[in-house]
Amino acid sequence: MDILTAIAKLIPSQLTYLFPEMFLAAGILVAMASEFMRGGKRRGTLRFSALVALCTLVLSLQPLARISFAGFCFEPDAISQFVRIATSLGALLAIGGLAGSAFWKERPESGEAGILILSVTLGAMLFASAANLLSLLLSLEFLSLSSYGLAGFRGRNRSAAEAGLKYVLYGGVASAISLFGMSHVFGMTGTLSYAGIGQILALGGADKAVLVPLVLVAAAFAYKLSLVPFHFWGPDVYQGCPAVSAGFLSTVPKVAGFAGLIHFLLSVFPDWTPLLTGTSLPTFLAVFGIVSTVVGAVAAGMQKDARRTLAFSSTSNAGTMLIVLSSWVTVEAVSALGFFLLVYLFANFGAFLALDRLETETNSSTFEQMAGSWKRRPWTVVGLTICLVSLAGIPPLAGFTAKWFILREVLRVGLDGGLGIVTLVAAAAILISSVSLVWAYLRIVRAAAVDETGKTSETIAVLPLSGAVLGFCSVAVLVLGWGWPILDLLRRQLGG
Repeated sequence: MDILTAIAKLIPSQLTYLFPEMFLAAGILVAMASEFMRGGKRRGTLRFSALVALCTLVLSLQPLARISFAGFCFEPDAISQFVRIATSLGALLAIGGLAGSAFWKERPESGEAGILILSVTLGAMLFASAANLLSLLLSLEFLSLSSYGLAGFRGRNRSAAEAGLKYVLYGGVASAISLFGMSHVFGMTGTLSYAGIGQILALGGADKAVLVPLVLVAAAFAYKLSLVPFHFWGPDVYQGCPAVSAGFLSTVPKVAGFAGLIHFLLSVFPDWTPLLTGTSLPTFLAVFGIVSTVVGAVAAGMQKDARRTLAFSSTSNAGTMLIVLSSWVTVEAVSALGFFLLVYLFANFGAFLALDRLETETNSSTFEQMAGSWKRRPWTVVGLTICLVSLAGIPPLAGFTAKWFILREVLRVGLDGGLGIVTLVAAAAILISSVSLVWAYLRIVRAAAVDETGKTSETIAVLPLSGAVLGFCSVAVLVLGWGWPILDLLRRQLGG
């Protein structure tokens, strides 16, 4: 006992505030050992993975005490706490959807897919808490490598193998660009710490050339958020990998990516540095967001496949979420962004889960193959419609409330902050892209709920568990349509 006490005293006090991450890491190791020892009993590993995700969610609900993390590689705060809750919940939904998916039924690799889901969740948590370029790189690689495996996990399927390979290639390029930028930032500032870089910039200890490698470092965030021009991997990966995996990969990394970006911006640019004017960085973020919003929305409306439509719409929604940060990282902006991410988690994952159920017979998500789906699975089509209508931002569903919070904050702070025409263009881009996305989503609804098909196919039974998860997501976007209390809760947690 004395030995254990002595060992406990050697552990830095800051590590106790990474207990959810440490518990999740231990759970992953146990799940891997269990998978190896169980042999063919894969469902046991999947159930254990769900239990680990649930326990991590419960641990993440515990209040985060105030502590100084000066010089520590990971600095959990209220934003990190939100990411823990959202990603743990996303992992639970993904494991439930995977366990109820007809595609994964009786497949020997289903247990390994559950472990990969937990690994992506752990990488997302660490990425969101990173306070150092080195910890940012390590958490990015851990998150990416787990995502590569999950994307390509579709045994002996050429499209899945192609999706995984493309994900690896794009991810490798993004990581190389980020690492190249990090090396130059360290060489020009002498530190890897976000706070240390921010202090040097604030004191004028670096010339404007340091902004170039900082932009290269931002490639890590742009890649995880699927922003233009790092969005090309999305459509091919989402189309090729299993639908449940695509839904998970389209949501959880985005939650972590925006949290990591907020920490990076707040620490590196705490108060405008001598290298920047008061409007240069917000203008850059606004323009970057506008391009992603418009390009994603236009491309989504041109697709003939439901998964590719959701992939491009994911880029458009990420651009909309980036635009709100052009009003700078205020409590109101972060609260609106957090609410949008929560709504997006339920709506987008629910849409992919519905597609997974509709693809059981046809193994295709093209509009032509989806025709007549309402005859085979009417309740699945209802769930798909609810999730897509929410993503389109049509009242009274949660997507409308989320976009309203975003648009209101962009106009309120942007106009008061002197951005002027840039803010008006950004607001117009959000409105125009929303109209374009309505068209794109309604094409999916029309194919599933209206179009007739001339050929009939035998309906294959699907497990009720995936239907229960889809129902939960549908109810969530209905309830969150009255999201003012949630927004107030996020404000209070952030200290506003």
